[in-house]
Amino acid sequence: DQVASSLEQGRKLIFQLTCGGYLLYLLAHRLFLPGAPLSALGPELLIGYICAVAVMLSLLPTIHFRLLISALTLIFLPYAAYVLLAAMHQLPVGYLAWTPMFVVLCFCILGWRLGAVVTGTLLIAMLCGLWLLRSAPPARLDAWLSLSVMLLALTLVCALITRFVEK
Repeated sequence: DQVASSLEQGRKLIFQLTCGGYLLYLLAHRLFLPGAPLSALGPELLIGYICAVAVMLSLLPTIHFRLLISALTLIFLPYAAYVLLAAMHQLPVGYLAWTPMFVVLCFCILGWRLGAVVTGTLLIAMLCGLWLLRSAPPARLDAWLSLSVMLLALTLVCALITRFVEK
């Protein structure tokens, strides 16, 4: 029982640090790249809003952390798949710099089984997008294919590590 409680506290801390890190990324983007403004309803800031609310909720002692994570997964997974598919057609690959962080966060918070399902869904969305994007310039296809392969490798490594930790 104590081990499960320690694991839950560790997941909560990783969650708070990762979301806080993303908020710091947005602040750094604003400070160091003033020529590249972020849209108030754009994907990067919407993720920032979700991170800010989730961190505040995770700090409340009355909120059940597992329930919070389940709700965020239900909200974020379809949104992330949509953003991936939309971004593949319009934006360069650097736009999705948050994706590797999201993969690591999935495994840290959700565990290896549910983390594999969530990241697998995102990888399938990326591969479907690549299939639809076949007529794009080769440099763009190469960048997206490289990101897909990197995310696949990161998913496998994270799954192995979290499975080992959870045993």
